Order: sequence, then structure tokens, then C-alpha cells
Amino acid sequence: MALEKVIINHVDGGTVEVLRHVESLEPENLSKNQKRKLKRGYYSKEKHVAMLTALMNGKHYNRKANNKNGILPSQMAYVRQVTKPIWLQAHDIREQEKRI
Repeated sequence: MALEKVIINHVDGGTVEVLRHVESLEPENLSKNQKRKLKRGYYSKEKHVAMLTALMNGKHYNRKANNKNGILPSQMAYVRQVTKPIWLQAHDIREQEKRI
């Protein structure tokens, strides 16, 4: 799998350069580093899928926030805890005062 620049005709007229996926690469056009990557299976779809799933299931992967506040899904529990209704906050304060 590699990206290749392709010139296509635009709907409104003129031409546009677009990057498209190409399944095979010709070995004579590759640099030394690209040949090494091709040997190791770097351009194969299976390797890409395995790499992406490893990244997404990893410890440091952050998903995009899908709400207007920009809060990640892992932060929602904290936000719900902080933004309790006033009556519930007052109840919690009373309970803490009883314990003291």
C-alpha cells in the first residue's frame, strides 16, 4: 500500500492533484529504505491494521472528544461528579459535617 499522486479533472473545470492508494509498488522506482520496508511487509494492509489496532488499544491512545465541550469519554465520569445538582451538593456537605 502506497500513496501516489494522480491528476484528475475537477467538476468545475481544471485539474486537481489527488493522493490515491496503490496496491503494488515497482521495485525499480523505490529507494533503499522503501525496498527494506517492502521486504518487511510495511505496505501490506494486514500490517497496517495490526499496527492501528495496537495503537488504539494501547495505554496512551486518546480518542477525539465528540462533544462541544471538548471532553474526552474517559473524563465524563469526573465531569458528572463535579457538576452535581445543588441539592445533592448540599446533601454531601451535610453528610461530611455529620462525620466530623
